[in-house]
Amino acid sequence: MVCEAFGVSRSSYYEHRRKRSCIDVERFTLRAAVNRLFTKSRSSAGS
Repeated sequence: MVCEAFGVSRSSYYEHRRKRSCIDVERFTLRAAVNRLFTKSRSSAGS
């Protein structure tokens, strides 16, 4: 298994994957909020 080749326990690998998916969901949510605010400002925010 790849985990053995890199000296990483399987539990650590799966914990890392679980955390990453949570971060991806949070990033998606924040990006949607930023896009809404940008559209609401008629594309002038951040200019």
